[in-house]
Amino acid sequence: MNIKNKVVLIAEDMDVISKVLGEMLYFFGAEEVVIAENGQKAWEIFDKRSDLALLITDHEMPEMNGIELIKKIRSQANKEKADIPIIFLTGKPYTETLKAAKTAGANESDGKPITLENLIDLIENCK
Repeated sequence: MNIKNKVVLIAEDMDVISKVLGEMLYFFGAEEVVIAENGQKAWEIFDKRSDLALLITDHEMPEMNGIELIKKIRSQANKEKADIPIIFLTGKPYTETLKAAKTAGANESDGKPITLENLIDLIENCK
């Protein structure tokens, strides 16, 4: 997938990580990066906007975690919106956590911290 001139939503409760991810995405050509500090806020943004091309979500966040967010998005009635590419990131990349994210509907997943090269690979592998 190519994010050049596209809008990306980040669901991440740690400011430093969301800012670094945002800078990486702008470097990679994103037109706009929207940041939500938890899964519930990300859901509200997702529900209101129709121009999102990619979601990058953290695992552990207050109010709604990343796996719950993915499940809610994938069960959305609007199938075009429900099919948004999703990258799941976690500070605890245990096999069962990554498998749960894939089962919930994540297109790609990886552990944190993430490098620019790894993020590019994940984005390019999203279908």
